[in-house]
Amino acid sequence: MRPGVSSYTPRVPFVDDAIADAVDEFARELTIALAATPLGRTTDQLRLALAKEGLQLAAAVLDCDDAHDDVELLAYVAAARRTYPSIAPDAVSAAEIRASGLVRDAAAWFGRLPPLFLEIVEQDRAGGTAHARRYYELAVRVAYATISVDEHASPTELRAVEQFRSSLLDMIGTLPPTAPSSSAPAGTANAPAAAPGTAAHATTAPATTAPAPEPPPRPLEELFAELDALIGLAEVKREIKLVAALIQVQNMRRER
Repeated sequence: MRPGVSSYTPRVPFVDDAIADAVDEFARELTIALAATPLGRTTDQLRLALAKEGLQLAAAVLDCDDAHDDVELLAYVAAARRTYPSIAPDAVSAAEIRASGLVRDAAAWFGRLPPLFLEIVEQDRAGGTAHARRYYELAVRVAYATISVDEHASPTELRAVEQFRSSLLDMIGTLPPTAPSSSAPAGTANAPAAAPGTAAHATTAPATTAPAPEPPPRPLEELFAELDALIGLAEVKREIKLVAALIQVQNMRRER
């Protein structure tokens, strides 16, 4: 090292890609699901519109508690830059993002149901599809991923996302149920049993008693519906839902 030359290297802040990855998944998976009927848009237009709605959701979550922490703002700009590369220079600081008011008043977005979600609901209603349910699943992932960026989950953000989640489910509940698909392999349903005395019957091994398989985990929404059906206990119900949301956020944080 030459005399008088500093070896100091500016510290580059860590930027969490959780929001960017969740918004990407939201736009990509819904674009694929809606490929046959892309809401009157081209595929590229649909994906851009979905990415914009995912970013609006993330911004609304960040703005709920009015904290606008550095890690949250940097993660949000990283997500926005994937869709809008010129939104900010690479070296933008959290202070500059905060001063720009990029997510200021974004929480007002929670005041109504998302426009694309409503379009998908009407398409489901007309065509008997279930794309609104997929929108719900991916949107909740975006919301939880946004909360998970901060080391400490904000109760205000958790409550806002719970209200958002419930409003989506309420709208989905107005749709007629879709017909479940059969999981039985072709040719196996209603197969006749081998008659006594036949070769097939004679070579059949005696049945053995196998332990019953564990039932698959029930969807969280199903459990919440049962909880909501209970009379009273409003505060207890809210706390249980917030704890469940917090666990999901913590799980997403551990997976990264």
